[in-house]
Amino acid sequence: MKKLLSILFFLLAIPCLLLLAMAMVAPYIPPDKVAFPAFAGLAFLWIVVANLVLTVLLLFTKAKMAIPGIIMLLFSLYDVSQHYRFAPEESQPAKEDIKLFSYNCQGLYSNYEKTHGKALSDSIAYFIAKQQPDVVCLQEFRGVKEEEIKTFMDDFSKKINAHDFHYQRYFIDHLQNSSLCLITLSKFPVVNRDAILLGKRRIGMFTDLLIENDTVRVFNVHLQSTRLAQKDIDFVMNSAPDLQNADSYKNIYSKLSNAYRLRAQQARLIALEINKSPYPVIVCGDFNDTPTSFAYHRIAKNLEDAFIKSGKGLGNTYNNALLPPIRIDYILYSKTFQSCAFSVLDAPYSDHFPVMATIKKN
Repeated sequence: MKKLLSILFFLLAIPCLLLLAMAMVAPYIPPDKVAFPAFAGLAFLWIVVANLVLTVLLLFTKAKMAIPGIIMLLFSLYDVSQHYRFAPEESQPAKEDIKLFSYNCQGLYSNYEKTHGKALSDSIAYFIAKQQPDVVCLQEFRGVKEEEIKTFMDDFSKKINAHDFHYQRYFIDHLQNSSLCLITLSKFPVVNRDAILLGKRRIGMFTDLLIENDTVRVFNVHLQSTRLAQKDIDFVMNSAPDLQNADSYKNIYSKLSNAYRLRAQQARLIALEINKSPYPVIVCGDFNDTPTSFAYHRIAKNLEDAFIKSGKGLGNTYNNALLPPIRIDYILYSKTFQSCAFSVLDAPYSDHFPVMATIKKN
């Protein structure tokens, strides 16, 4: 019986090991060339857990058969460390620290709040003000009419105690009072600003801030959403594999693979803009992708991740009942800075959680 079990566990372990290997190489394979490895990267934590369980079972039935699993799990530790962090050492706040805040506002139409639009923007402004950040990057903020921008932003800036702002619509041809916007607000003076355009969409923007006597370029980015509806998420989380649901699986696969392709193109362009920067950079935003992804690795190359340096736990930033939780919102920075603190904040105003980091110059 023990021998049969060991053979069964080993046969189950083989595809799990292959999936783990695929997930580990997913960040280096452009999904607009080959999309499937990106799906393994998305399920990375599930795959690690499956391999861990099977490796432990093999240790108790046929220890030699557990060796491939042990080796692969050891190789995966680096990727695991990008998803989960133990409690970091505490750093004392200092006057020269820069506190950063990044938040996808879900178009000011939250699934979790009864208030929407202007009323919800007031709630978000009050929440931000309590955190006392120096730089705020907002994604999917609902736009206002062109003639109202100055008045609205002046009012919003005062509420969070910011002195300057940079405002860009995602699309030029959308209705002004319904278009989504990127907004960067700052207690430091803005000395330059520009958008990052791919096709008809602004996928990000950069804002040059004068911090003491140095210029720092802050990127505020939002990569392509998967466009999965709540019913799609519920279907994946609650349904058992069934050939009768093949069309639903195909539809979800199509949405995901198309989003992966678009994010790959967007990530290349943003990485190019980061590399062109004559100043140290800070990158805030919603990547819509996990740390085991091509988009994240392309943008984060040569940068530090505030969560990896100062975060703890899983760092879940997606406000939905996904298991395991996922980290898709980031604060990255040049190596001229050092991270002092990082936290994911509990806010009910969006399908994302805000992230906040404190950094200082090395």
